[in-house]
Amino acid sequence: MGVSVECAAVDFSKRGLQFSTADALPVGARLNITIGIGDPFAMYLLGGEIRWVRVAGDEHYMGVMLTEGDRFDTQKWSDDFEGIFSAEG
Repeated sequence: MGVSVECAAVDFSKRGLQFSTADALPVGARLNITIGIGDPFAMYLLGGEIRWVRVAGDEHYMGVMLTEGDRFDTQKWSDDFEGIFSAEG
């Protein structure tokens, strides 16, 4: 059974992400993450595991380590990362 949680991406790297959300998720939870980003626009389905959670006021900040798997776009994300986040991208 899955749960959808609305969140905002705070920070990106090739191997992880940081999100903020009003809803707490436990450390160790496994996630399916859908990101639509870039120009040209591209969609990525990523898998991840929550490694840490910090609370600041009403917000929960979560550090997510990306995981690999046949159904995830982890390698494509890594390959495209520099172009997406460069000053020219």
